[in-house]
Amino acid sequence: TWGAAKRATWTSNGSFWPEVALDSSGGMHIVWYGYDYSPYQLEIYHKRSPDGGVTWGPTTRVTWTSGGSFWPAIAVAATDAIYVPWTDYTPGVSEVFFKSSLDGGATWSAAQRLTWNPGDSEEPAIVVDPAATIHIVWSDDTPGDAEIFYRKGN
Repeated sequence: TWGAAKRATWTSNGSFWPEVALDSSGGMHIVWYGYDYSPYQLEIYHKRSPDGGVTWGPTTRVTWTSGGSFWPAIAVAATDAIYVPWTDYTPGVSEVFFKSSLDGGATWSAAQRLTWNPGDSEEPAIVVDPAATIHIVWSDDTPGDAEIFYRKGN
């Protein structure tokens, strides 16, 4: 059975592509992209629920870009570090970027660009293994058709 649906965002401009991960205390972290605070620019946002979605903390804006940020993914390590890759059009072609948070999503690291390809690098997915190694995959059409690429981080 399923419980009743509960609203997590309250925007007037649209929220899209939600992703979810749990931290070590069972807190839920969600990321999405949307026009949440600007009707002209898509950005990535984060929110945490400490109680399984009953209540939600404040929305935190993760990206501040000039080209648009899309398709976020999220993973939370055993240390509760939060990792978020996404697709960003700021370089003029879609590339994969990455940020992390060590304080539950209150603050975020500087953006790291993970791909530098002439084709489109899009729609990353992420997982963190028990040794805290980060694994990211994405679709890239640089070879002439869309293929899956992989990158490992620490």
